[in-house]
Amino acid sequence: LKTVAGSALFAGRCALRTTLPVSCSSAPSLFRSSGLQFSSSTGVNSIVQPREFAGDLSLSQDDTFSAPVVDWHGNTVSEIDLSARIWKEPLRTDLLHSVVRWQLAARRAGNGASKNRSMVRGGGKKPFRQKGTGHARQGTIRAPHMKGGGKAHGPVPRDFSFLLNKRVRQMAQRVALSQRLREGRVLFIESAALPDHKTKNLLAIIDNLGLERMMLITDKPAPEEFTRACSNIPYVKPLPVAGLNVYDVLRHHDLVICKDAVPAIEDRLMPKGKNKNH
Repeated sequence: LKTVAGSALFAGRCALRTTLPVSCSSAPSLFRSSGLQFSSSTGVNSIVQPREFAGDLSLSQDDTFSAPVVDWHGNTVSEIDLSARIWKEPLRTDLLHSVVRWQLAARRAGNGASKNRSMVRGGGKKPFRQKGTGHARQGTIRAPHMKGGGKAHGPVPRDFSFLLNKRVRQMAQRVALSQRLREGRVLFIESAALPDHKTKNLLAIIDNLGLERMMLITDKPAPEEFTRACSNIPYVKPLPVAGLNVYDVLRHHDLVICKDAVPAIEDRLMPKGKNKNH
């Protein structure tokens, strides 16, 4: 009878754990800081501080839609066509979480190490005779329980990186860019060139455009004027398309993308193969 009651209690606890919703306290801090808001009933349900976007995101993935292109003064100068297959990916927090874990794991040095008893210098002589001393027998003074001895089961150099499917990484990048576009936090700019390299002038431009934690994405290395102007601004980062990644997209609230970089982004992230929708 006790066995049956214990089994029923264990099954009830397991069912309760599987039905508990995702809470905000258990959500990754990176997703909370990137604008994703977690609910106690449905998980991700809303976006913090959305901005208005003048594009139609109700199109199918085979269509294209247009977005305004502005200059550094905020004036609209032209429009650019965007592929819905890249910029209209549904939100998948599981993919974002997997790719962020993959990136951070690959960054770890994994060089933590300690000496075990065979690596510590000394200890080759038996400290005292086996019997007749009244003490516990000892064979070396470098055993883990001795002062100055080696570490038992200590850390060893290791590689924390793991493999992740290339399609998963590409889809996560499309999800991150699409989510930022839905939030209205993607700004397409005509050119990344600045009139000068003054940090004060760049800060004035950022404040005028209402940007926060900005990342500039260019088709090639950013102009020298922009690089020098933002070198001492911690929340502004230039990044070429070749270095585009999910972690930086989530860390920076606003993305400023050069018009010439859009074809390179779409060519890099366009689904290839038979299953283009996955």
